[in-house]
Amino acid sequence: MDGLWDMTGRERSLRRDTMKTEKRNKKYRINGILLLSTLITVAVFSCNKPSEYSGTITGLWRCAELGKQGARTYNIDIASTANDSTVYKFYNFHNAGFESWIYAKLSPSNILTIESQFLGSSTTSVIGTGSYNQATEIIELSYVINEGYADIEISGTLTRL
Repeated sequence: MDGLWDMTGRERSLRRDTMKTEKRNKKYRINGILLLSTLITVAVFSCNKPSEYSGTITGLWRCAELGKQGARTYNIDIASTANDSTVYKFYNFHNAGFESWIYAKLSPSNILTIESQFLGSSTTSVIGTGSYNQATEIIELSYVINEGYADIEISGTLTRL
């Protein structure tokens, strides 16, 4: 007979203690796995939460600009205007500084229009168009800058920060 009854009292006691320890370790492994799976679930769902800006273009954006003069990146802050909910103020447009801005109008079909205007209080003029993709939260712009001597065609891709 092989089993607990073939053992001495000390052996049976050690065997029971071992079985209890194994049972307790198994319980801790199960609790650890449950805790780990809960943490992973929370992490996944917290990463997929909608943006606090969902449905609007206001906020801080990273602009990757490409033109005849090369490529550069900088931040743009987009704010709504008080008088018209479809008109937005782009601060630091063309990396001109956060004290400079342009106005852009966003249509219901997410088309942006930058009417001919001066960049802030400078003599640099700008005109252009673009589009806003709500699903990807990307703004694509094509615009012309004139700093007084020649037109410079530029494309810019804005991604939300």
